[in-house]
Amino acid sequence: MIGRIVFTLALSLLIASPIYAYMNFELSDSSYNLPANSVIDLLHDGSAIWIASSGGVGKSVDGGLTWVKYGTDDSLGSESSSGLAVTPDFVWAATSTSEVQEGESIPIGTGLSKTSDSGANWSLYTPNQASYYGKIAYDLAISDSTVWAACFYGGLIRNFQSDSTFYNVFPDSSTRAHFDSTAQENPNSGGFATTLGGRFFSVKADTSHADTTVIFGGSAAGVYRFIFTAYDTIPDTVYQATYGDPLLNVEQWLPGNFVISLGVQYLDDRSVIWAGCKPASAGGGIAISRSDDNGLTWETSEASYGFECWNFAFDDTIVYAATSDGLIRSFDHGKSWNNMRPTGGYVDSNNNHLYLSDTFYAVAIVGDTIWAGGPGGVIRSIDDGLTWRVFRSYPGGDEGAEYSEAGDSYAYPVPFRPREGASFVRIHYRSPATTKATIKIYDFGLNLVKTVSENKSVMGGTEYDNDIWNGRNGEGELVANGVYFYRIEFADGTDWWGKLAVVK
Repeated sequence: MIGRIVFTLALSLLIASPIYAYMNFELSDSSYNLPANSVIDLLHDGSAIWIASSGGVGKSVDGGLTWVKYGTDDSLGSESSSGLAVTPDFVWAATSTSEVQEGESIPIGTGLSKTSDSGANWSLYTPNQASYYGKIAYDLAISDSTVWAACFYGGLIRNFQSDSTFYNVFPDSSTRAHFDSTAQENPNSGGFATTLGGRFFSVKADTSHADTTVIFGGSAAGVYRFIFTAYDTIPDTVYQATYGDPLLNVEQWLPGNFVISLGVQYLDDRSVIWAGCKPASAGGGIAISRSDDNGLTWETSEASYGFECWNFAFDDTIVYAATSDGLIRSFDHGKSWNNMRPTGGYVDSNNNHLYLSDTFYAVAIVGDTIWAGGPGGVIRSIDDGLTWRVFRSYPGGDEGAEYSEAGDSYAYPVPFRPREGASFVRIHYRSPATTKATIKIYDFGLNLVKTVSENKSVMGGTEYDNDIWNGRNGEGELVANGVYFYRIEFADGTDWWGKLAVVK
């Protein structure tokens, strides 16, 4: 899996403070659903919700009931999108793919695409900073008529939308020199960001400053603040905030130098900068931090540690964070966090259990509606989180699924990576008749690994999508890489076999 999932780490600290003891979920009809269930980004342009997913870019104008998909046929660089930036006038999408080399998945950027007519037509750009091995645009931002892209290995780049050229914005002369030297060594690459300060993962524009452009970039060496007083110049000022800054007190440090997400919260009298951080070479921890002085100093509460945060959204003074441990929010400026995960799990209106990942990569507040997206699809609440609507898709065999020989079942995602994303593989099937079903997992030698479900009552002709395997055997141990088989045993004696691959 690509996008943010490439850098996902398991959390060692689990903080669960559910604000609600129970939440009702209703699963949407699959007929016009998401392009794919792995949703990396989610934004609103004033009239439509846009998502970046592993199956392309999606748009909904009716609250998620139906979706329009955009992919390579629409001049996007690939069928997988790694980031978005939207305004009422135009939408930018970053795309990427991956290759398996010597057993390792290598992420590859495939460019950026832009539409100025709500998706009717797209223009594809393939700058060398965002269209090569490791050169993926993971985050996009817009300030006035300029689009910014945070590219890991490609650096921080911008395009003025007046031409097709993307220009690097370097934090210092040393980073520029390293980038230029790699370009001379390998002209086809266009240069690589070899220093940690040149590798960017997140970018946000603070638009609250009159006659000044302020850009915050999250890198592998902390947060950079770029200040521009002229439209097309180099930055007038660059300030770097880091973990371990010798000029600051320890409690003013950034909690970690690998800054995977940024957010700008606009309050009445100021803007507050938020950062999701992880350890880098200098050390530190996984935490959410905030700055009230434009990134000069940072405050990290004890309650913020352990949350691997991928995205922020704001509703006046309320802060929402999409994390690897759930959708969380704070009413007291980050001093404490409420995890909106239901204690009883996700259930629909008929009390059917819905297996959704605890991980969320994106969150957006649109009026009174809360939206969130992750490896399990999109959820939406119109009553402050009391009840939710779940939007998912049922992928076909050409969309990351492996069909059984019978053709009425498949496993997805394939290949399955137990330590990433949803952390489980789904067995999707449609029973031929009302009966009972048992699902078992076998290894390549046809040895029983795990019984997923046993004597489950199923209705004939109904799609079932909530039988899952977490990649562990009956003793709770992660299985080895390789090919595995699932077997669906129906009470009438019918057996369906299918296969899947585990790659850790």
